[in-house]
Amino acid sequence: MSTRIRTRALAAFFAVTTGALLLLAAPAQAEPRGNPGQTCWLNSDTGVVRCFTDESALEASLAATGHVLVEEGSALAARQPAGVLAMFTIARFYDVAGYGGATFIVSNSSSTVCASGSVSGDLPTFNDKVSSFHSYFGCSTKIFQNTGGGGSSFGYAVDAASVGALDNLASSFSIT
Repeated sequence: MSTRIRTRALAAFFAVTTGALLLLAAPAQAEPRGNPGQTCWLNSDTGVVRCFTDESALEASLAATGHVLVEEGSALAARQPAGVLAMFTIARFYDVAGYGGATFIVSNSSSTVCASGSVSGDLPTFNDKVSSFHSYFGCSTKIFQNTGGGGSSFGYAVDAASVGALDNLASSFSIT
């Protein structure tokens, strides 16, 4: 192989490797709008909202802190392995009717939070984007047009493949 071809091959290799490293080094927090696979997560215990490029990035971030996201019906929901701190998904909002597109997950450290109380809040990174939702662990969800639980509402429902007149208008929620 000539020196010129070898030099070009090495240059191409370094360009591809550098590009891959830049992608891996990108921050986990993603832009709140415009990404169809994006997953935003609300820890309802702390009120912290974080957004990720996809759900696997969320799971990796949680795993780095010793946490795992548990969804009803999963093997982890039936038994919690020792040393793992569970965050239970109590609601999942979607920006496409029929449970598709980007998601906003609400979790709590207790799978029985709805049996003893409720969780409510605003949708800061998902404002005016909700088109469908699922509720888990015996919870029911209600969405509101305005922040703070104001304005028109839809629900309480366990699941909603569409949210009727509030499609892409919800700004807050209540889960009970």
